[in-house]
Amino acid sequence: MSDTYIEEFHELWTGRAQSYSGTVLSQIENGTYVRWLEEALRDLPKDRRLKVLDVGCGPGFFSVILGRLGHDVTGIDYNEEMCRTATENCDSYGVPATFLTMDAHNLEFEDGSFDLVVSRDVLWNLDDPGRVYEEMLRVLRPGGKLTVFDGNFYLYAHDRAYESMNVERHIEIYHKDEPDCRERLLRVADMATRLPAAKERRPQWDAAHLIGLGASRVSTVSYPDNMIQFCENGRTAHLPFIFAVSAFKKE
Repeated sequence: MSDTYIEEFHELWTGRAQSYSGTVLSQIENGTYVRWLEEALRDLPKDRRLKVLDVGCGPGFFSVILGRLGHDVTGIDYNEEMCRTATENCDSYGVPATFLTMDAHNLEFEDGSFDLVVSRDVLWNLDDPGRVYEEMLRVLRPGGKLTVFDGNFYLYAHDRAYESMNVERHIEIYHKDEPDCRERLLRVADMATRLPAAKERRPQWDAAHLIGLGASRVSTVSYPDNMIQFCENGRTAHLPFIFAVSAFKKE
């Protein structure tokens, strides 16, 4: 990861902390958070307080919704402003949570520290997502679960089937309320197309990698309202754009 890359992404997320926080709080208030929460908690004990790690916590989406249920949440993010915003949001909801500035590639926790590791819209912009999956599994206790939500945001640069979701379309759909960020987003998109996650069809890659790391009960979910339609030779395929991948650490 180059210093220029780190600086550009750090600037982007610092500048987006408040607008992204507004999006997150809206999803919490209007109830659309439920599908993420249900997937994260699926097949976990319902009567136990879980020790949770929120990787790339951003403004605290998972930290708030899991903390409100009484779970013990620690959030980490590489960006200090995101950690500060997450702290403010959890305070406003009366949710106790701990936030630490940390690199997801090198989690500063002991092996087997958490029951659940969650992450949303993070791995696409990391230098080595495979390494992050290794770290997530390492800090899980045996029998613990990880759930990652992400998307094929920049695959259009490498895969013709995804060309309809080019950078302009991406900004139009996902960043229409952030006109001041457009030039910065275009610059970040240019770099993101060169990152590892932008070169693989996901969640297929994620599932295969987790299986290779020895994870068990690996599963994926693709959301029908976030699919790419691709037509070729008179046949139509619907390909995943937004997805979830879950796995358990072997006991």
